[in-house]
Amino acid sequence: MKNISLLVLLAFTTTQAFAQFTKSSFTLLDAAEGTEIAQFTDSVKVAIGPQESGWYKTTLKVLVAKSAVSADSVLAADAEILDEDKNKIGQTTSEIKVKYQQAEGRGYYKFYEIIITGYIKSYSLEYKSIPERGLEKIINQKSMAGRQEQLEAFFNTMGFVESTFGEYTVWTYLDEAASFGEAHYRTIVVFRGETSLYCIISKTETMSLEKLKDTYSDHTGNYFFFQRYQDKTLKQMQDVAYSFIPL
Repeated sequence: MKNISLLVLLAFTTTQAFAQFTKSSFTLLDAAEGTEIAQFTDSVKVAIGPQESGWYKTTLKVLVAKSAVSADSVLAADAEILDEDKNKIGQTTSEIKVKYQQAEGRGYYKFYEIIITGYIKSYSLEYKSIPERGLEKIINQKSMAGRQEQLEAFFNTMGFVESTFGEYTVWTYLDEAASFGEAHYRTIVVFRGETSLYCIISKTETMSLEKLKDTYSDHTGNYFFFQRYQDKTLKQMQDVAYSFIPL
């Protein structure tokens, strides 16, 4: 990578680098203003939907003991919730329907990796870890000096994946906390060549970006263009988005 701004790395480095994540303690509910289903005492990587009246629909992936999950995929109340190192980070307060699979790795035979979906209050999420918010902060600076280095530092810290599509360089944030298999994209940043910012695609978020030339939205996402698009280039951006949408 090119020169990386230490200040930007410090600004975005946290206990959950490479992630969109919660604060160190929070409560998970079964619905907005609903019933509590789990309490957490540590920060957790999550995937979120759009904010709705101060709530985020939230998906997270954690470990539990096999004995806590029934044959019909229900996680028991009062079950310990563990991180990938088998440290306790929370506990269920009621039964929860979950998806699960065998945890991988030596010493993990007695554990399932599970996916839990619920709702958290917006203040329970680390705001600066939302990819779109971090991008807005960097792109809307008055000075362009060092912007590319800051963007690349942000991509590295947040765990964006780099790829190439023809003439475009693409950086993608994947919602890995929401799936056992191939993850759906959350945020895609597209450059013409390596450094000419062309388009940002967000699965669900709206963005406040200066110097925008065009916007477009459809079922594949919200598109924010820094150059006027034509039918051909819009189709190219849609093809990029489709490539990160599992069938």
